[in-house]
Amino acid sequence: MAFKKKKTPRVANDDNFDFDSFDGDIDLGGSDDSFGEDFSLDGQDEDPFGGQQAGGKKGGRKGGRGGGKSGGAGGVIGVIVAVLAVVIIGGAIISLFIGPTIGDCKKVAARFEEGCNEMDFYKLADCLAPSYRTPVKAVITVASLSDDDIDKVVTMIDQATGGVLGDAAEETSTTLTQVLRQVKVEPIRIDLLPGKTRSMKCKLTAGVFDVYIKVTVAKSNGEAYISSVQLAK
Repeated sequence: MAFKKKKTPRVANDDNFDFDSFDGDIDLGGSDDSFGEDFSLDGQDEDPFGGQQAGGKKGGRKGGRGGGKSGGAGGVIGVIVAVLAVVIIGGAIISLFIGPTIGDCKKVAARFEEGCNEMDFYKLADCLAPSYRTPVKAVITVASLSDDDIDKVVTMIDQATGGVLGDAAEETSTTLTQVLRQVKVEPIRIDLLPGKTRSMKCKLTAGVFDVYIKVTVAKSNGEAYISSVQLAK
């Protein structure tokens, strides 16, 4: 077998190539010094590329801030909703204890009707607002309940009920006393939602006289009473 002569590789422009120009600085021995003193991997396991980590932190901060803003807005809305819920529910619960119940309204209507029919002024006084209740009881206590005294008390009761009884007396050409003895109070509709006061629509009948009235019931010291009476629309 014939062996071909190995060609010596040619270097471009070998005539101008000057090895002496390197002054012996060429080091191909694999020494780490060839990279310079500033290149080091010691202690850089967590962040070999410092610039990218800094950028990552900035990005994280921005993302965190953005999330904080959206989360903060949602948190504020949640707090507002929670506060409103507490106020509404708390108010409803408090009203159950402070305000009159549906049962209280029915009892007041029944008690007023009985007081009128029986001419029991003490019972009627308990159905009235404190501003009327005290004067009525004062008259009953010190008076001999003569006809004049009875008329006075009945007039006070008529005023406490918005003059509806007086209207019935005029319509039927009778006295207030006669109207009281014939009064019938029938609750038609009572507000369902609790509150400091509660309204109920009633049908008031006195003989041939009948009218629909709106009765507002309040509560004081645990006792329900008629706060106001007006004609229902």
